[in-house]
Amino acid sequence: MLSLKGQRGFTLVELMIVVAIASILMGIAVPSFTDMIRDNRIAAQVNSFVASARIARSEALKRRTEIRMQRTGASWDDGWSVYIDADSDGVIDSAETIIQQHSSSDSPIEVKAVNSQAGFVYSSTGRPDVTERFDFCYDRSGETGTRLELFATGRLVNSDLTCN
Repeated sequence: MLSLKGQRGFTLVELMIVVAIASILMGIAVPSFTDMIRDNRIAAQVNSFVASARIARSEALKRRTEIRMQRTGASWDDGWSVYIDADSDGVIDSAETIIQQHSSSDSPIEVKAVNSQAGFVYSSTGRPDVTERFDFCYDRSGETGTRLELFATGRLVNSDLTCN
């Protein structure tokens, strides 16, 4: 005769209840995780842009010359470059020193210059030649993105925005 005293384990009903609870929890967690990944990608892109702008400003002050930061393609989505524009033509020539380049990697993040600037120059005093707003949004409307504002003092300030 079999004794139930020595047997240990789970019944099929208990196992099915655990699987059902785990499925419900996964259904709640996966969308939140997707949002977290999206937010982190936007934050990484914004941080790269801010770092490049700070390098441009720092180099302008250190070298006592104008440093240009401009997009590398048709839009800021394609990436940007920081360089010494010796002839002030807004084009990277072979004689000009490239300080930093950032290329975009097929990211669904859109970077838009609100005033449609292709680039800006930090003077030797660390002040930009324009004021501009840059919007960083995922490629879907209604999502939360980040807006960077470049002020005449050279300061960059970020805030949240609802993307269109």
